[in-house]
Amino acid sequence: MAKAKRKRRQASSQSGRSQSARPEASAAGSAVESPASPPRHRTLVVCAALVVLTAAVYFPVTAHEFVKLDDPSYFTNNPHLDGQVSLADVRRALLEPYFANWIPLTHLSIALDDALHGARPGAVLATNVGLHALAGILLFLALLRMTGRWAASAFVAAVFLVHPLHVESVAWASSRKDVLVGVFWMATLLAYARYHERPGAARYAAVVVARSRRR
Repeated sequence: MAKAKRKRRQASSQSGRSQSARPEASAAGSAVESPASPPRHRTLVVCAALVVLTAAVYFPVTAHEFVKLDDPSYFTNNPHLDGQVSLADVRRALLEPYFANWIPLTHLSIALDDALHGARPGAVLATNVGLHALAGILLFLALLRMTGRWAASAFVAAVFLVHPLHVESVAWASSRKDVLVGVFWMATLLAYARYHERPGAARYAAVVVARSRRR
């Protein structure tokens, strides 16, 4: 009888040890299967590098002057620029075409430029450079979120930023609408990537807003 009791106690203790080991093994397995989240500082470093790359390539445009094609109509001879952004400017941009174009965001950004630093060509073109850099950063973040591949995402964003096809859009003041299209198109990609990860009304609304605010 005593031997039987000892065997039963040994069997129950072994069973308890095996059961307590199962959660630990499961936790260890889950820790191995789920990859660690990428460090945030690496994202900041890549974004900063993209900004430096854009500035290095396009810095000479800050010494450019306005050109005769369209620039006077949008900047120096624009009767709606008065050094401030008022509700009347917002209403006019939303409801009234100007120079045969209905591009409200472009007109509002030009009015904001004028309010900040006047119609100085170097400052206006610097804004174009900044918007182009922002588009490249948004592209990098969207591709990284969709693929998880750091090097490939950074490379594609860098090629986008320095590609010769974008020179006219950045270096011509009147092409402000083109760099704005770039910003909101890349914002749409990023918003959709977030929506695809976890669908929801708010994330879908962000996609719709970014897609509809391109000019």
